[in-house]
Amino acid sequence: MPKQLQVGSLYSLSLNEVNNLLCSLAHYDHCTPNIVTHFKSNLHRNIREELLAQYNGWYQVYNFNYMKLIIDCTLKNIVLNECLLERAMSGQNYIQFMKYLNEQQPNNLCNLSLLFKKYPIETPKLKEGNYYLCQSLNNGMARNLHTVILPFVADNCVLQCLGQHCTQLVYLDISNSWNIDEDGILNFLFKNPEELNLPVDVISSEMDPPSECLLDELTVPDEELNPVCFTMQEIRMQDTNTSPTNLFIILLTIKRLKSLGGYLYFRSVGDAIVTLKSNNPSLQLNLTHLWDAHLPPHKLDLLAQVLPDLTHLNTRVSNLPFKRTVNTSGSEPDVPPYSPPRQRITPRYNALLGPPQEEHYWPFRNVTHLTLDFDFFYYDELFHSFLKHNGHSLVKLVLVDQPYNFNLLRIYNHCPKLVELNACVYIPDGCTVPEMSCLKSATLTLNCDYTLHSVFAMFPCIEQLTIKIRLSWDNYQIYHDLVHVLRDVSYKCFKTLLELRLHFVSDTRRDTGFGVPEAIVILEQFEKLQKFGNFDTWEPGMNLEELETYVKSKMWDVELKTGFDKIE
Repeated sequence: MPKQLQVGSLYSLSLNEVNNLLCSLAHYDHCTPNIVTHFKSNLHRNIREELLAQYNGWYQVYNFNYMKLIIDCTLKNIVLNECLLERAMSGQNYIQFMKYLNEQQPNNLCNLSLLFKKYPIETPKLKEGNYYLCQSLNNGMARNLHTVILPFVADNCVLQCLGQHCTQLVYLDISNSWNIDEDGILNFLFKNPEELNLPVDVISSEMDPPSECLLDELTVPDEELNPVCFTMQEIRMQDTNTSPTNLFIILLTIKRLKSLGGYLYFRSVGDAIVTLKSNNPSLQLNLTHLWDAHLPPHKLDLLAQVLPDLTHLNTRVSNLPFKRTVNTSGSEPDVPPYSPPRQRITPRYNALLGPPQEEHYWPFRNVTHLTLDFDFFYYDELFHSFLKHNGHSLVKLVLVDQPYNFNLLRIYNHCPKLVELNACVYIPDGCTVPEMSCLKSATLTLNCDYTLHSVFAMFPCIEQLTIKIRLSWDNYQIYHDLVHVLRDVSYKCFKTLLELRLHFVSDTRRDTGFGVPEAIVILEQFEKLQKFGNFDTWEPGMNLEELETYVKSKMWDVELKTGFDKIE
């Protein structure tokens, strides 16, 4: 069974009580100016930051009254992530929050994170809120910022203010921000882009991509660059905000850039790099992360030359190297399915890529983190061949959109260093189950009872495990097997597992009766379990309060998780 709750320290107990009081005051609208002043003057900045982090951890819904009790000019971290789920901040809330932030002048702020999950705000109200945000940035808030996360809400004006005033910015997330275009990016990078006499094709983005002669004109003196060009390391954005010419400028001007993109289908970066290399054969960039959905063989080779430090790659399985095999069995040869033709770019670009090859090797020898999209095609032999020759260096492997289950024993055989795995897998019946002793975290989709038995035996040192059980009417028995497996105390992982999530992927779960009694049976088996879920996918109408009451009566130190923080 999980560890018993320890007697809380006086500090932790006090923190909980104070936060409960603040939540109550905020909820009942009792935050008078005197009360706000009292709490801010008596609670140190570090304590208020801990209170805000705890507030997010409790998944409390955003409440402006609570923010007034916490935020002032001394804070270094304002992180509103979990409390912004499910459209918790309206357009008027956004204006109100940004106006208050401007009034407080938090010029010591280092980390500003408003992690919206959906587009929640009407454009007119978004612009008004961003007006106050820009005022804050112009008045000194930007000076110490090193992390800014503003998905869905950033616009050109915000981007310009960040570029002009941030002197320490390292990480910027402006993903899904549809109010950003080429003008915003140019103003983010350059002090006075209108005075640089950049080629018309770059400004208007009419040429896609520009001719090589234009690339020679994109070199800008350092004194014309904003400070972010010398500090930025990671930018998360989608390629719909950028033309190829803007990508050239970003790659050429941000000196320490390690990651650009953040989306699996962000294919433009690789194309931009190849074009830049055609203009500068000795080009080398510092990128360690690459998202590119189209990697023909020669493009792979060129990118490997330009990106010697690449460790994280997100691409399609169809881009993996392969070798034809002799067809002696009458089955189909080991050839990947049809892939789309290469994008038509400049003649010099295509000449550099050369003709497509049927066999090639994997040039990214330093890649340890690999995300592969199957596009719902069957690539079993191609993927197996790749793992056989290149899996020895992988530390993290994520497989997306698999139309079939992959043999987990193959991953075991070819990926001895694997620490994290996300895949749909199976283990053949009757096979001897080896141990993957390096694996610490796994998200597995299963639909086979034998695999369910084997997984727990195969991961003796696992700490985080999510099992997505794909249900159908012909594998109904898997429910009973799950409870049976979790009653078996012989599994080594029962002594190491810190987080367990059981995620049922089907509406047929309503007939299984998998609820509170089964949850209690599972909880009783684990010695170190700290987090357990995801109950929103269990039996509809499951009485979670009953389970919480039982856990409290046993004094178990375990956190019960619902759908607010489902693993991607």
